[in-house]
Amino acid sequence: MIRASAILRKNRTHVKQGRSPFHRGDAGAARTCRRSRGHSLQRAGPEVAKKSGFKPEKVAGIWTGTWNNQTFGSSGSASMSLTVKGKGKGKQQKIIGIFELGGEAFGCSEEEINPRKVTMKKGKGENRWNKKGLSADWNNGLGDANLTFTHKGKAVTGFGVSPCAADIAYTYTGKFTNNRITAAVDITAGGEPFAVSTLEMSKG
Repeated sequence: MIRASAILRKNRTHVKQGRSPFHRGDAGAARTCRRSRGHSLQRAGPEVAKKSGFKPEKVAGIWTGTWNNQTFGSSGSASMSLTVKGKGKGKQQKIIGIFELGGEAFGCSEEEINPRKVTMKKGKGENRWNKKGLSADWNNGLGDANLTFTHKGKAVTGFGVSPCAADIAYTYTGKFTNNRITAAVDITAGGEPFAVSTLEMSKG
């Protein structure tokens, strides 16, 4: 009985002082809980998304395929070589593109239409590339030609004039991924609709 009374008196003393008999243990548990809670919140925080953009090395290589004129039933080969020179993220890095079409594309012989070579340096404007995509422009003697790739949406668009017939022009729209290109081509003669064609190429 004496021992039990002593324990009760000790416990009452703790209560009067605003503590429980397990004060030290509870404080330690609370600290552990707070640390655990903070650690969990820190780990569960939102991750910062990595910035991404056009990387020339992703499309570098040899591309081959075909074009098909759906109006007249003609067809031919299509090829493109993209070479990246220079290393790192500096402005010295450039893309060299060579484009060729086989058969009688736009009413021209292969000798009249090939090859088309363009060097694109890092920056903004014509014959430039940056994180948003690339733009290739060249002149074939009878008029300008253009190919523009927009990394966001993987869209490719372009236009040009036949190198052997100034009244024949074309525009195209399509998709350009890291390993495939597909495009629909509209051809005009004297400003009027003349023919429709398709272009497909794959890398590797």
